[in-house]
Amino acid sequence: MVIPSFIIPSGLRLSKAVLINQDPSLLIAAVSAQKRSACPCCGKRSKSIHGFYDRSLADLPVSGRETKVVLRVRKFFCKNRKCSRKVFTERFVDQIKPYSRCFSRSADLVRSVGTELGGIKVPPSVR
Repeated sequence: MVIPSFIIPSGLRLSKAVLINQDPSLLIAAVSAQKRSACPCCGKRSKSIHGFYDRSLADLPVSGRETKVVLRVRKFFCKNRKCSRKVFTERFVDQIKPYSRCFSRSADLVRSVGTELGGIKVPPSVR
């Protein structure tokens, strides 16, 4: 299934994507389709899979509905014998930061709104 980029950031390689309507929210379940990933310590690329885990992420609302993404990602073996890290999790270049619970575009929006509203008194009628 092809999911439009306004729902999932473009550049993310996903397979087996399913949209699930859970009133009042939208759930997207998908599997990462990257062939390999680079070790965060040494930078060596690997395609030797160690295992999988599900990662829950928040994203921008779609048509006013809360959007949650459950993404199955992989753990890889680092093939560099001198590297201190033997197993690492799959990395996503710009869309998802390590240890983040939301897509980068969601964090950027919250940051920009906070910057704009920081120090500005919001009238009670707007809250």
